Amino acid sequence: MRENSVAGRYALALFEVAEANALTKEIEQQLDTFAAQMLADSSARHLFCGRDISAPAKKQMLGELYGGVFHPFVLNFLSLVLDKGREGMIEAMIDIYKQLHQQKLGVLPAVLTTAHPLSDDRADALGQSLSRVFGKTVSFERRVNAGIIGGAIINIGDKTIDGSVKAGLRNLRRELIK
Repeated sequence: MRENSVAGRYALALFEVAEANALTKEIEQQLDTFAAQMLADSSARHLFCGRDISAPAKKQMLGELYGGVFHPFVLNFLSLVLDKGREGMIEAMIDIYKQLHQQKLGVLPAVLTTAHPLSDDRADALGQSLSRVFGKTVSFERRVNAGIIGGAIINIGDKTIDGSVKAGLRNLRRELIK
């Protein structure tokens, strides 16, 4: 829990600076690029997050890789993360920044879990229905989990809508035991 609050403070600070300078989308795109290049690859991740290389050496590497590509706000943010030894929290920081940006845009992020991949048309229709209910645009991250047997589980914020066959069977079993 403490790590999330620390990551949240870093993400919020970057978001506020980006918002004050009308750069929220650009900064998010650059953070996505950083995550895709530095955090997705295990050896690059080890270079950034590992303790084998000093913070000044990592900052020099970042400058060489992204100096002419990333906005100075992003480079300063990454330097601060390195200076404070918070590299292990960078993914949480990026996720929280993205959540803040989505909130600003009026988008409600949700996770849609189905037993089988859902067609785009069905996911869009479900998203539109939920958008009417919540009064915000719902954006799904789709996941597949065969263990739910059928139906869907939707997580939106702190709410869970469990319409899975597995949950239905569990509820039926509970009722039969009574």
